[in-house]
Amino acid sequence: MDGSFPAIPCAICAKLLNLRIDLCADENGKAVHEECYVKRITTPRSHPRVASMSDEVQIAHNRMATMARRSHIE
Repeated sequence: MDGSFPAIPCAICAKLLNLRIDLCADENGKAVHEECYVKRITTPRSHPRVASMSDEVQIAHNRMATMARRSHIE
């Protein structure tokens, strides 16, 4: 085993996490960057960008998860 971790995207921004240093999870247990989570919980939900972000992030997260599964299968 080479000590590498699978590619896991942040559930908020969809950028890849470095599992050696990014050790945070949101209220649903999803891996997130600490800065992303703090920004999300401190930003008013009425902000239009934040309201639409969850759908965009979920789509990106699903794509990344699918790619990660495919790379492990091949």
